Amino acid sequence: MKATRVTTLLALLLMAGGVTMQGQEYYDLEEVFVTDEATPVYAQYINTEEMIVFTTNTEKFQFVKMRENGEILGTVDYPFAPESETYLVSRFMRLPNHKYLQFFYETVEDSTTFHAIEIDEDLQMTVKDYGDKMGDFMLEDGWQTYITRAVVCKDGTSFLAYAPDSLYKHSNGNQVMTGVRIMKFDSKGELVGERVFDDLIHCVFNHWLEPAPDSLGCRLIVQELNDYGSYYGIYVNGYLLDSELNTVLKRENISSFIYPGMIEDPDSYHANPYNGKIYVVGSVNTPYPQPIDDEIGIAVMDENFVEENYTWGMHRLVDSQGAQQNAIDFTESGDVYMLAHMDFRASIDICNNFYLAWLDEDLNKKGEIYYHNETRALYPVSVHASPNGGCLVICIGFNREDPSVWEHTIFKVSQGILDDIEEAHDAGFAVAVAYPNPGHNTLNIRTGLQNARVEIYDLTGKLVCKKEITENVTLINAESWPSGAYVWKVIVEGKEAEVGKWIKE
Repeated sequence: MKATRVTTLLALLLMAGGVTMQGQEYYDLEEVFVTDEATPVYAQYINTEEMIVFTTNTEKFQFVKMRENGEILGTVDYPFAPESETYLVSRFMRLPNHKYLQFFYETVEDSTTFHAIEIDEDLQMTVKDYGDKMGDFMLEDGWQTYITRAVVCKDGTSFLAYAPDSLYKHSNGNQVMTGVRIMKFDSKGELVGERVFDDLIHCVFNHWLEPAPDSLGCRLIVQELNDYGSYYGIYVNGYLLDSELNTVLKRENISSFIYPGMIEDPDSYHANPYNGKIYVVGSVNTPYPQPIDDEIGIAVMDENFVEENYTWGMHRLVDSQGAQQNAIDFTESGDVYMLAHMDFRASIDICNNFYLAWLDEDLNKKGEIYYHNETRALYPVSVHASPNGGCLVICIGFNREDPSVWEHTIFKVSQGILDDIEEAHDAGFAVAVAYPNPGHNTLNIRTGLQNARVEIYDLTGKLVCKKEITENVTLINAESWPSGAYVWKVIVEGKEAEVGKWIKE
């Protein structure tokens, strides 16, 4: 079904009291998989048509083999032990032998055991029990589950990093880590080595593990307390480790593009398996190039943690929490997909809408779309590049009229949606947004469209502003405008690409 477009100024003015955000009717996205029984967390493609989706709920892990169109080909479950607490401690990772790996731990009363699930393309499952080899693990507050990382290398070995309970301490009222333990497993899943970094001081939650450039070792990224002359505080440092876990390179303050700590609160670092570079997405708080309060940015650095480029991600329409730990994925050609929250209101809603950017490996924008639905709230969980072009977006959502009913959904965002304005509209996406809305003296128009302009009209149909779009965000000074409703249009090649209403209070 195609969306009904409102394209005339008169129609928009008549609808001034109730027009949707972009002046169009939104329809739900193309649902590949929907369930209210389990949360889809990760997806891994087997081939261009089939994938395995990893889901979880309070009773079990479930692996679902399905076609990209949603046809389910089979499932296999891992039920949790009675009266246990079971937590993921890694992503769902692809092994070079065409199998897939998931680490987790299980706690029954005061006993915690560490496990790994290995599953093949036919859903044949093997579970390995490491017992207490991950000892000194469980924290009383349970936050450890959020700060364990794992990676798989091209020879089938894997590394897992976590902060042992004994290496925590309290400092100035905060709980900080003074060390990280790294465990190495061979291609058969046997624990063959470990190393403890026991002289670090960095914040809870924040360390990352990625494969080394040759994929036979690993890269450890930690937030540590450092003194850089006039700058003093927590900065991100990078360590390159060989296959024997020896440090072969340390680089301090790796997230210092423009000035130290541009990306102050990274949500994730991910190594692109096709070019070896590291991509980081996180919160930005900087006065350059314009005053921005806690926005989302993405940066790329080379194999040795030297930053090469950055770009702004979503300028949040309201206060929100940022991007996701699994907010980046890559195509074989090196392109990058970036997923972030949009309109997230922590004090009101648990989730709201999302934003998706498509970039090349150097972070030049190739497409940018925004999802906003007046009746359905969606909280993005992860993004996965499709071999057929486009990507999958995994979300948690609910109907705004009945927020007690939750569902967990996988949407397919086809390549055409990212390439073509009309396909994006038909799928329920906008290609430009206006914010804050309502606003006061500044109207921001955000779009990834090139060779475009924005036009603003008042209620009489008078053109009050026309401006060429040269940046991702175009700032318009509305200080002299009377309070009331205005219509904005983004024009590309003489055609209306997006239309909406803006209210000045």
